[in-house]
Amino acid sequence: MHKVFVNTAVQLAGRVLSIGIGLFTLRLTATYLGVDVYGEYSIVLAVASTTVIVAELGVTSILAREISKYPEDADSLGGMLFRFRLVTVVPAVLILAALIPFLPYNHDTKLALLVSLPGVAALILGSFPNAFFQANLRLEYVAGLDVGARVLGLAAIVLVRLLNLGLTGYVAVVASSYLITCIATYVLSGSFWRINTSFDWERAKPLIRSAVGVGFAATIGLLVYRGDAILLSLLKTPRDVGIYTVAYRFVDQAFLLPGMFIATVFPIMTRTLHTDMAAAQRVINRVFEFLVLAGIATTLFVYTLAPFLVQLVAGDGFHAAAHPLRILSLAIPLLFASPVFYNVLLARDWQRDLVLIGILLLIWDVSTNLVLIPRYGYNGAAVATIATQAFGLIIMFVAARRREPFRIDWTFLVRAAGAVAPAVLVVYLLRSQSQWEAFVAAELAFSVAGILSGAVRRADLRRLIARATG
Repeated sequence: MHKVFVNTAVQLAGRVLSIGIGLFTLRLTATYLGVDVYGEYSIVLAVASTTVIVAELGVTSILAREISKYPEDADSLGGMLFRFRLVTVVPAVLILAALIPFLPYNHDTKLALLVSLPGVAALILGSFPNAFFQANLRLEYVAGLDVGARVLGLAAIVLVRLLNLGLTGYVAVVASSYLITCIATYVLSGSFWRINTSFDWERAKPLIRSAVGVGFAATIGLLVYRGDAILLSLLKTPRDVGIYTVAYRFVDQAFLLPGMFIATVFPIMTRTLHTDMAAAQRVINRVFEFLVLAGIATTLFVYTLAPFLVQLVAGDGFHAAAHPLRILSLAIPLLFASPVFYNVLLARDWQRDLVLIGILLLIWDVSTNLVLIPRYGYNGAAVATIATQAFGLIIMFVAARRREPFRIDWTFLVRAAGAVAPAVLVVYLLRSQSQWEAFVAAELAFSVAGILSGAVRRADLRRLIARATG
């Protein structure tokens, strides 16, 4: 696990920088476009990201899994799945282009979607080499590329503001930055494979079948994750979408931590699940405990500082986003914990379970959003997110536990609840005081209570201090 934490720490440093650049870019974008036009831009992002995940078809995840098991076959595995990726890009972009005229958005939004198509293609192709970085535990490359992409994004909005290019111009410049990042990703990945398109149908067929299964599950998962914004764009105004997108941006940024950690630990989880169940159980429990604690600490940060965070990154026009942000913050521990069990199923090739779970979650999510959005708008969408993530965590755990004989240390959750209670009390007592006082006091109460209750392992703290001082 030492290498996992080192990789995660390196990524975390890069991602902290990326988040800082990204949030500054958000402020420049939101204050330049305004609430309504930023809502239109948010619609473009939602539709484009949905297309990217659909076209990705789970190829990157399957490639990372297979390279982790058969590192000596990286070139041939990469070649087969790279050809499949190339085949899927053009149809995905053409289908989106054909659908744009029929989408229920205004002319400017449709034009921006059309301009975004080259960027969509670049994003689809650019995610492929990440499998090599992940399987070789060289995720500092991913972090570095992310920082580079954020710098390009910042340069894009600065250029657009200087030249006053408007929404369509901004989308065009951002799409160009995606193309640059895509090229850089392939250049860096050359250290881990020989870029090729060799293809053996008999060997590729089961991989493609698995990839399509994972991709279908991921697509459904994305619709669950992004469905609230899409439904909000159909049922409410672009202004509502803009406010909700600003609030949700913090959830997106917070989710980077479990994403990094799981990406690092996935090869280890895959190997131990196939070779040593006792070791796999230790890995699963440690990852679950770390992510739950990190999720709670993040929730306290976002909830207590919500008004300040919105003001910082979006300005006065978006102050209404503070309330849905506080609601959404309660879903963060659920979002952090769910990937543990998702990746257990993925590592063991239980794609059918993931598809079924995704379908159930999609039905649940659409139903709750259709009930809550018409009446409560973006606040209703935020509540629906909590309900969906709670339901998803439960059924994901049940499915993983049914397939694999691991056990979760439930006493940890009791200890974690004991650590949360004083933090919640502090937030309640200081609710009318300074946001910063509430934040510092709540995090301090959670940390001290976590150590005293045993939710935070003292042995881990001692190792952390020893590394920091050594």
